[in-house]
Amino acid sequence: MTNVPSRLLFVDDDAATRKAMGLGLKQDGFEVVLAASAEEALPIILSRPLDALITDVVMGGMSGLALLRKVRSLKPGLPVIVITGYGSVEAAVEAMREGARDYLAKPIQFDHLARVLQRVLHRGDDDATATTGAATVILGTSKPMRRVLQRLATVAPTDATVLVRGESGTGKELIVRALHAASPRARRPLVVMNCAAISESLAESELFGHEKGAFTGAAAQRKGKVEQADGGTLFLDEVGDLSPALQTKLLRVLQDRVVERLGGSQSVRVDVRLVAATNRDLEQLIADGRFREDLYYRLKVVTIDAPPLRERLDDLPLLVHAFLEELCRRHGRTPVPALGRGVLDALRAHPWPGNVRELRNLVEELVILTGGDRLHLADLPAHLRLRRDAPTPDAPPLDGLRSLDDIEREAIRRTLERTGGNKTEAARILGIGLKTLYRKLGGE
Repeated sequence: MTNVPSRLLFVDDDAATRKAMGLGLKQDGFEVVLAASAEEALPIILSRPLDALITDVVMGGMSGLALLRKVRSLKPGLPVIVITGYGSVEAAVEAMREGARDYLAKPIQFDHLARVLQRVLHRGDDDATATTGAATVILGTSKPMRRVLQRLATVAPTDATVLVRGESGTGKELIVRALHAASPRARRPLVVMNCAAISESLAESELFGHEKGAFTGAAAQRKGKVEQADGGTLFLDEVGDLSPALQTKLLRVLQDRVVERLGGSQSVRVDVRLVAATNRDLEQLIADGRFREDLYYRLKVVTIDAPPLRERLDDLPLLVHAFLEELCRRHGRTPVPALGRGVLDALRAHPWPGNVRELRNLVEELVILTGGDRLHLADLPAHLRLRRDAPTPDAPPLDGLRSLDDIEREAIRRTLERTGGNKTEAARILGIGLKTLYRKLGGE
């Protein structure tokens, strides 16, 4: 065992058993999370790094065996121990066949459980293929984020096409990466293409590849993003920015699972799961004649909506502390500063037009520019320190009577004042693109 407590998830629908096991495991030095059902456990498995899962077999709703099968798809390296009742030899055998590391018979003896955990966790330390999925952990325990994690857990083991929707900076790419990591395609590539960051003239070659001589400068054959993702996942970020011509060709890939390189005549068969993301209203683009309706319905087989930060403020303390720890490590700052009085209140009052990306950029700025072992209210930028009940003469009150658009525009204007009118720098601080900044300012 290491000095860091092993993190366990214990799942049982019996409240007395959960309480007793939680207390016993904590006394044995483990960090324990409790869940009353398999359905409650799935979002926890996706959102937290864990060292082992202990689950009862017979529960209301999804059984422990069904949970075990899900875990084998979502987190193949996570060790699972199942709990069976006396006489449930068949269940124990089935669990081991499904990949459980061990099983325990009720009533559970703590000394036996401790030996099993020591063996299982030691094996996990030596298993080069084991993974807790820490690289794709999605931070959030708020109700909106629990909905996201539940849907992600349900759809990840399938090959369904997924459309992730949400404002800029809400973490859509992180959701996609978690989706891929929890899928059967996790060992194959996740290929990313930002449709808004590449010119239309280059997009076709980038997406579908080209043959030698297809155009001036095409000195050799090149596989496009679709072929590069064969066997894995293709992630099209900002899919609403695809040109009509590329939309038509992408539709064929989805329908026929074939791709033709630019300048070529042969069709290449591909096995690709497509995941797309957008911060634009695709239905409005359809109404404007700028997005194909048939492609839209091909993309939105399953939708996952990434909530804006203003709708998940319960996650704000968790996000701030996680960013502080990460960015202090990156920039060599010790110790990680605590939050002074009023800081979280000021952060909660901000509308966060740039969402989680804006928050992370703010924390990084504070880590770099401030000192000491505590972040004070005075360390925050001026537009975050202003109190709602004490407006300055040149800043209208941010009270509940103003629209969200007005509040966001005011936050952007204050950031522009701070940057001397530099829109590029303001967009960076807010964690939004220049186009988004102009749009939220109403074309100013």
